[in-house]
Amino acid sequence: MTLPKYLYHYTSQKGLLGILESKKLWMTNIFYLNDSSEFVYTINLVKDELKIRIEQLEKQGLPLLPREGNLLDKCNRYKRTEGVLDIFLEEMATESYVFSLSTEGDDLNQWRGYCPKEGGFSIQFDYEIMLSIIDNMKDRNNIDIKKCEYGEKRKLELVKSLLDILCDDKRFFYKELVDVSSYIKHESFEKEQEYRIIYHNNPKIIEYREGNYSIIPYTVISPLDNYDKLPISKIFVGPTPHPQLSMMSVDSLLKSNGYENVKVQESIIPYRS
Repeated sequence: MTLPKYLYHYTSQKGLLGILESKKLWMTNIFYLNDSSEFVYTINLVKDELKIRIEQLEKQGLPLLPREGNLLDKCNRYKRTEGVLDIFLEEMATESYVFSLSTEGDDLNQWRGYCPKEGGFSIQFDYEIMLSIIDNMKDRNNIDIKKCEYGEKRKLELVKSLLDILCDDKRFFYKELVDVSSYIKHESFEKEQEYRIIYHNNPKIIEYREGNYSIIPYTVISPLDNYDKLPISKIFVGPTPHPQLSMMSVDSLLKSNGYENVKVQESIIPYRS
């Protein structure tokens, strides 16, 4: 797999100000993302594979008698897991927090989807530096960067691997299920080419912000480099009727927060009112 050189985060004026001035990234509870149905989507993939395996076992051992203990035990374990997945979804998945990034830095669909009408920005992060910082944070936190998976073949491989784990270690299965569910996505989102910083387990501090439809829980992280800065290398100014004014103000904002060598670039996508 070819690794990206840069990753991009699309945000609003308020978001850019908050990131640069606080040196923090806001990680949203996964249930409150725009495409939060993906967690349910992964659970449904697991349920489908469980049904297939249960049917196969029942055909192998009909009737499943006590003397066929291994088959019977495996079949019952699959059935029990199928029955508790919805409860697991409600209780465990709420502990996952996500910061979304993309390999595409100037993408029309993402400008439309993630940046409000008053104008938006795409923050370019150096992937290699960010990955190194996150790796160093793993000693203290259950945190990682993952590439989202969209392909049917790869998603099926992940689900089958999960269920292979179930037969050996039930507790590890549920831990891995939380992890995999946070980066499996429906193929309709593939054009976003998303990577995610993912934080699992209840963070020590949970904060709350306004959302379009509900109060949104989030937590923050500060992935800072050796110069005590976020690994930002460029800011794209999104489609706007006044790109030069916006670029000037962003350049000034960067310098006032110690980012002297970060380039500011105008989107090549023409503005539409």
